Amino acid sequence: MSCVVNFGSCTLHAVSTWGPNNELIGNPDVDSSPSWSNKAFYIPAASSASHDVGFTLEPGTDMDTSGFIFYDATLLHVSEDNSLQSLWYALPTQYEKVWSLRWNATGDESDGHLAVTLRTVPPARPFHDLGEDAGLWLQA
Repeated sequence: MSCVVNFGSCTLHAVSTWGPNNELIGNPDVDSSPSWSNKAFYIPAASSASHDVGFTLEPGTDMDTSGFIFYDATLLHVSEDNSLQSLWYALPTQYEKVWSLRWNATGDESDGHLAVTLRTVPPARPFHDLGEDAGLWLQA
């Protein structure tokens, strides 16, 4: 199973590999020798005030790299109390059509929150059919 997300200058197959404990392992989608590989995707730990998500080789105590599951084609996270959560949201960046992927909007005072769902299937209506306003990039 693969979920392709563009993070800045690299397109990643963010779900190209599963690690132990339901980790998502990211690898760059390049033919040449990449400068990195096998980074774990993380969301903020429940005790963290951060909303940042991303990829890391060395997770800190304020990062949660395990507990990701797919319910059908939708990416969810299993919380400490074993409930399924989908707290993804995006914020606009300084660049047109580039959004920052975040986790758990509670306490985030930034303007422009947009709830998003991460899925392994393409949209029912292709972006090219939606005109020049369609399509966006997510960055972490």
